[in-house]
Amino acid sequence: TAIEFEVPDSRFAGALLFSMRGELVGSIAATLRSESVSNQVQRSALGNAAPRGFGPAPIAVGYAVSPAVVERVVDGFRSPTHRVRHPKIGVFCKDHPQGGALVQSVEPGSPGALAGIKPGDIIAEIDGTAIRNQLDVAAVVFDTEVGQIIRVTYRRGQTQTIASIRVGT
Repeated sequence: TAIEFEVPDSRFAGALLFSMRGELVGSIAATLRSESVSNQVQRSALGNAAPRGFGPAPIAVGYAVSPAVVERVVDGFRSPTHRVRHPKIGVFCKDHPQGGALVQSVEPGSPGALAGIKPGDIIAEIDGTAIRNQLDVAAVVFDTEVGQIIRVTYRRGQTQTIASIRVGT
């Protein structure tokens, strides 16, 4: 699961994120910083120029990965191959205007392809979780384990299909 939060400074990538109870809830993986504050130069009575900020301070949005993802990465590094095995089903989506995720492409030979998913299909649900957009697909799949079987509900035209898909890497 991804965690999103806002803070007034963006110098914290790589930091650990804890709950109010002291439990590790994630590791900060990425940040985006807003540059919306306008800076103007103000001259003092002595003629010195100094930048002056107007508006709220810039806000950085941080994205943290869950402890399960951190554990998957550490386990991968510790494995004999030193490779991290992230789950995937081989479908690439974009948001559908009426909700769900519109499949744009399917990786040949991928679990999604073997299950019959095709470009143009609309993913509506994965393992009982309603899919509102492309990010929901990524979040749900990323929280699964490689080899796990998931049930994907998708629409093709007026036909709804439920496919059992074994998550790959």
